[in-house]
Amino acid sequence: MTYQSLNPATGKLIETFKEMTDSELETRLAAAGCFAVWRHKTHAERVAIVAKVAALMLEHKESLACTMSLEMGKRIADARGEVAFSAAILNYYATNAERFLASVALHPSKGEAHMESSPIVVIFAVEPWNFPHYQLARVAGPHLMAGNVLMVKHAGNVPQCAIAFKALWAEAGALVGLYTNLLISYDQANAIIDDPRVRGVALTGSAAAGRKIAARAGQNLKPSSLVPVAAQTSSKLAMRTEMPGMSHGTASSDTEGMGDAHRAMLWPHYVAMMLGFWMITAPFTLGYLSDFVPDANQLWVMANRGLSPFAYRNMLMTISDVGSGVLVVIFGYLSANARWNYPWAQWANAVVGGWLLFAPLVIWTPLPEAYVNSTLIGGTVIALAILIPMMPGMSMAGMMDKPDIPPEWGYNPSSWLQRVPIATLALLGFLIVLLGIVSIYFVIVQPILIGTWCMLCLFTALAMALMIPYSLDEFVAMGQFLTASHRAGKPFWRTFWTGGAMEEGSDDHARGLLAPKAQMFAQSGQGVTFPPALLAICAIGIWLTFTRLTFGSTGAMTNSDHLTGLLLVTFSIIAFAEVACMVWFLSVPAGLWLIVAPWVLDGA
Repeated sequence: MTYQSLNPATGKLIETFKEMTDSELETRLAAAGCFAVWRHKTHAERVAIVAKVAALMLEHKESLACTMSLEMGKRIADARGEVAFSAAILNYYATNAERFLASVALHPSKGEAHMESSPIVVIFAVEPWNFPHYQLARVAGPHLMAGNVLMVKHAGNVPQCAIAFKALWAEAGALVGLYTNLLISYDQANAIIDDPRVRGVALTGSAAAGRKIAARAGQNLKPSSLVPVAAQTSSKLAMRTEMPGMSHGTASSDTEGMGDAHRAMLWPHYVAMMLGFWMITAPFTLGYLSDFVPDANQLWVMANRGLSPFAYRNMLMTISDVGSGVLVVIFGYLSANARWNYPWAQWANAVVGGWLLFAPLVIWTPLPEAYVNSTLIGGTVIALAILIPMMPGMSMAGMMDKPDIPPEWGYNPSSWLQRVPIATLALLGFLIVLLGIVSIYFVIVQPILIGTWCMLCLFTALAMALMIPYSLDEFVAMGQFLTASHRAGKPFWRTFWTGGAMEEGSDDHARGLLAPKAQMFAQSGQGVTFPPALLAICAIGIWLTFTRLTFGSTGAMTNSDHLTGLLLVTFSIIAFAEVACMVWFLSVPAGLWLIVAPWVLDGA
């Protein structure tokens, strides 16, 4: 990963820091061998170092605060307060650690027992950017006073704060290797966790990152180390030294962490259940089974397609909605289980939502209210089942805080701002690339096969078409990732369904929703351009759909103009995406056909 110091107020790059090489990292790991000396230092000797660092923090408060403010945007008054608070934390443990670590007599019913606290050895800590010095002080104070040695990977956007904090320990006369700042990659971080010299891992960060770190640490457990954490064994799941006044405990397992995230997002499943109850009553509320009077076009379609009678199709639609509603309620109830015993139920509800999207087309319902109701509820159920809550079965590696920008890309195709145009257009559409093409196809064939237009379908298809170029970059990036994973020997379908981690690439330092409006608009449109030539082809394509009015063409000729015109519009809109710019070459055979068509078709 890249370590960059950026001014968040201006977006200006202040300085870039190189990652450590593997040989430099090995040197730091070897230096951590000072544990053999530090663990035998007296309490007074440890206090001298930790208290000296606290004093130095207050002495350098202004420079530390200015660096913090410049690098991560904290107000200078708040930054000064954080430095003072961090110094107080170090002083707190320097003053109280001896009492916290004292042997405690236990009183079992038989025999004698006491509890002692011993150093773990070398601790690897991963810390976030939001409180650059506080996060470091609260892990350094207790661990170093307990006799441990600390190696820290700070967040990639606060390298200057991390370097400044490390310099304080050197200035205080600490042993080389007692506190080490690491500018390392994700792969190197994994290597540290795997290293037998590192006996504990500490993390402050997201639940997803915690699950990843815990999973990696768990892979390094040895049978002899499966004992309570209080015994301070070599278990790498020991997240904090047992000491009052500090955050301590163990890293939760993957399942427990995922369960916590699930319990925090139960409301979508309850909303899905409410929609299920609505679907049970909707056919009767909207009058699916009332007397239906078809118009001439509907009668013509039924006769031409050999469809079942209207009453029969309306009954099928009623059964579909009621049955789907019952299933949504059942699967929603199972999905809302607090212990997350039925993760498959979320996928089951998504399947029901998918059926609701297609049911009006499969059944050929003549009822517009049934079409709108089933489509809206179907799309919403899918979102409530697997898009808003945590998607079950996702790879832990894929949820880790890996680089955001794919290799050889200049921007992140999956940022929230990138999805704003898609979300806006989704008010008129429901899915993107595949369903978008299906909707466009229906619009193209309507006048040819049915002899009439559907204005709602026209607007929906237009929204779908415009969503495609904004979605294709993420679509292509996913394809590249799957290809790279397959070449690396990972199972293709497992990666397709559960995801994975991108080992290369770079971090996205765009400010997103915190950026000025001009930058926000620019970020949301990354990867999409509007060349004048493509806009001109779009205009020609739209004009071709009206040749029956402008030129009075009929029969095969007017159908050809309509079909070719809308294909030109579709190809041009897709080619707005930089990753699909070559699609515009499909306009060439369409143009050649337009030249030939008047000579071979009737109705010109």
